[in-house]
Amino acid sequence: MGKCYRFSVDRKPYNESRATCHEEGGRLATVKNNETHNFLANHVRATTKAHTWIGLSDQETEGLWVWDDGTLRVGDGFWGTKEPNGGTRENCVHIYPDKDYRWNDSTCPSSYYYICEI
Repeated sequence: MGKCYRFSVDRKPYNESRATCHEEGGRLATVKNNETHNFLANHVRATTKAHTWIGLSDQETEGLWVWDDGTLRVGDGFWGTKEPNGGTRENCVHIYPDKDYRWNDSTCPSSYYYICEI
C-alpha cells in the first residue's frame, strides 16, 4: 500500500475533518482499490464500528465524485446497496457499518470519525 493512515479518535463534520487532515500535512483517505478499501473498512470494523469519513465528495458538482487529492472517482467504487442516493442533500462519503462497511453518501455537516492519509 505504501501509505500511512491516521484514524481519528474524535468526530467532526466532513469539512472540519478535511481541514484537520490538511493541517497535519495529509488529506482525507483516498480509496482507489480493493486492498485499500478492505484495509480501512476492516480497521473501522475492528475499532470504532462507527461511521467514518473518507475523502470523497460531490460538493462542487452534483454527481461528480472527487477525491480530496483532486482526482475523479474512477469505476464503481465500494458503494453500499442503492448508494449513492442522497441527491443534492448528501454530498460526502463515509464508510457505513450498517451497509457492511461499504460507502454511503451523507450530509456533510454530520459529525463522524475520519481517516487521514499522510
